[in-house]
Amino acid sequence: GYVIAGGAGILSSSDNGMSWNLVNNKFNTRELKANGEVLYAGDGDGVYVSHDYGVNWDHPLIINLPVEALSYSGNVIYAGSYNGIYRSTNSGLNWSFAGVWGYMIPSMIAKENYVFTGTSGYGVYRSTNYGQLYSFAPTSLTNGSAYGFGMIGDTVFAGLSGEGVFRSTNYGVNWIKTEL
Repeated sequence: GYVIAGGAGILSSSDNGMSWNLVNNKFNTRELKANGEVLYAGDGDGVYVSHDYGVNWDHPLIINLPVEALSYSGNVIYAGSYNGIYRSTNSGLNWSFAGVWGYMIPSMIAKENYVFTGTSGYGVYRSTNYGQLYSFAPTSLTNGSAYGFGMIGDTVFAGLSGEGVFRSTNYGVNWIKTEL
């Protein structure tokens, strides 16, 4: 099945998108991620977690700030808010502040121990230790707004507003601007 989220709530489909059912309309979902059977939803005041395909929701991260970006690697979950990054090492049960204080985080992507975090106006931050410590990604990605990431295998793509799309084949050590 599929799950989709938006301002009207969370919808699910069990027939490849031919029909949709409203699962939850109690919060305004800004970002939705699925990790196996667990759903994570970022909304206007934190993160919600569901362990039953969106029927019931817990609200373990209440920060009174919008959560715009979610990512995960294994049981480590990352939430990008209007004031930095929060991290859970136990599938969303408990959260702690992880870094990049004072910046709006509109995008992020994680793979294994690497976490790439986009900021609004201040480029890309990178962590090489599961989000325990962040630093600027090298070269030209220290300015601009990074609103999107993608990965194909070990190649990371970062989309920066007004700057273009960059790619790295070595987890952010070097970045090359694409011709896109």
